[in-house]
Amino acid sequence: MDGTVAVLPNELALAARATAEPAGWVEGTSLMWEADGISYTLGGASLSLDEAIRIAESLK
Repeated sequence: MDGTVAVLPNELALAARATAEPAGWVEGTSLMWEADGISYTLGGASLSLDEAIRIAESLK
């Protein structure tokens, strides 16, 4: 990843960090990031950003 995070219109996504990689928190339900050429999406209706980051970091 080149270090940039695409932000969707209408504030549907915000910048976050997952496993020290730039990530996007999309529509308040999904964390998306890329690491070592692999794209990840982690989400759920009741998943908080903090929980998503903890799970993402556990995947190391």
